[in-house]
Amino acid sequence: MILITRPKKESLNLKAKLDKDKIPCIVDSLSSFVKVKSDLIVSNSKIVLISSPRAAQIVIEDKSLTKQINFLIIGARSQKKLREAGYKNIIFTSQNSDQMLKYIKLNFTKIKKFKFKNILYLTSSVGNITFQKKLIKMGVQVKVIYRTAYKKSLRKDTINLIKKNQIDVCLVFSQENAKLLIKLFKKHKLMRAAKSVTFLSMGRKISLIFMEEGFASAPHVLVPTERRMISKLNKLLVMQKCH
Repeated sequence: MILITRPKKESLNLKAKLDKDKIPCIVDSLSSFVKVKSDLIVSNSKIVLISSPRAAQIVIEDKSLTKQINFLIIGARSQKKLREAGYKNIIFTSQNSDQMLKYIKLNFTKIKKFKFKNILYLTSSVGNITFQKKLIKMGVQVKVIYRTAYKKSLRKDTINLIKKNQIDVCLVFSQENAKLLIKLFKKHKLMRAAKSVTFLSMGRKISLIFMEEGFASAPHVLVPTERRMISKLNKLLVMQKCH
C-alpha cells in the first residue's frame, strides 16, 4: 500500500495515475492552502521568483501580472503552468533552491546598477525558510501570497495501516511535510512501526530529515518531478516483491 501525503487535489491526481498502474494507495493530505487577500500588482521592471506550482496557479488565476513580467522559476511543473498560461518571459528555471541561488548570485551580480530588491519572491507563509533568509539577506523582496495550514493528526485508517505494517511506501514532496510526518508519528506513538515504511522523497534534503530520525529506508529522486517519483516508486515495488 502506498501513502500519498500531498494536498488533496495533487494527491487525487497522483492517485488516479497510480490506480491506472494498479498500485493500491491511500491519501492522507497533510496540508491545505488559502490564498492571502492582497493585490498582486507588480511593475514590469520587477523579476518575479516562483518556487511552487501553487504560487504559479495563484499568479495565473489572479491575472494581475502582465505577460511582460520576467520570471525566475524553481521546478518544471511551475514553469509548465506559467508557459501554458501565456507567460513566456522566463529567464531561468532551476531544479531546486540551491541551484537558483547560485544562478542569481552568478548572473545578477555582474549587471551594473542591478539591485536585488528588483526581484520579488512570491511564496507561502511556511515556505523554505532557509532559502527565504538567504534571499532577504541579498536584498530580494519576499511577498506571502498564500498560507499553508497543516493537519494536527493522521487519519485513523492511516494509523491502523502503519501499525499493521501495511504501508509499504510513503511519498513525501516537501521538507515541511517530512518534519510534520515525524512529529505526528511521535504524537501517535508510531515511530517504531513507521520504521518499516520506505519514505520516497522528492529530493535529498527531504530524505535526510528521515535518515536523521533513524529511518533506514529513505531514497529520493535525483530530478524532482512527479514522473521521476512514479518511475522510482515502480522500481522500489519490484525490488520489494523480489525480497
